[in-house]
Amino acid sequence: MFEAPGGDRIDTVVLACTHFPLVRAQLVASAPRPVSYVDSGAAIARQTIRVLPPKTEARGIGGHAWLTSSPEDVPDLALVLRRYGFPNVQRVPEAPIEITSAPTAL
Repeated sequence: MFEAPGGDRIDTVVLACTHFPLVRAQLVASAPRPVSYVDSGAAIARQTIRVLPPKTEARGIGGHAWLTSSPEDVPDLALVLRRYGFPNVQRVPEAPIEITSAPTAL
């Protein structure tokens, strides 16, 4: 997108799909220059808490929820996850991802 016409004027990227925050670090690393990133995850968590009944209880057996940010940084999201049966909310460790590709035949 930065190489497309007008790409030199990009100053903000909106992560408009639920899975984009999972690859945010790679997006930041691949950008040719610093830009701002907008992630709506916290806003979605706040809205979910607003519309849920206060006594919402999990109907599942529980499990783990892995976040790309610390649960302390997104307390509303962590609360929603715990209400829905994910008592163990943790941050995904940030480890470098090696990107490789198979050689192409000429």
